[in-house]
Amino acid sequence: ILQQEGDGGKVVVCRPKGKDGKDGKDGQDDEAEEKNGRASFRFVMKIKSKEALRQDMHEEQFVRAQLRLLNLKAPPGVIQLQEILEDENFYYVVMDRATGGSFFSSLLEEYPNGTIP
Repeated sequence: ILQQEGDGGKVVVCRPKGKDGKDGKDGQDDEAEEKNGRASFRFVMKIKSKEALRQDMHEEQFVRAQLRLLNLKAPPGVIQLQEILEDENFYYVVMDRATGGSFFSSLLEEYPNGTIP
């Protein structure tokens, strides 16, 4: 779990299930990755409460924005949305996992004086 509470909802890392019901494509890739110490979690899933959106009267806006983003090709440097799922209580937004490190740290490296033009 990357984020448990807050306005953004819960955020977790995840990977797809394979044809055999195991994590990964066929189960073998995950075993090799685990032996090599590499993480096989390729996606992040944001879990947003429908009730919280309804209380703020933002549910319709949230759905429209997510659907627009899903149907657009993300430009370089922007995370691509993969899928939007829902059940009775939550929306689940699945996107690629960022692999470039901390965004905040990269800003500090690029702008050491603290001023971003």
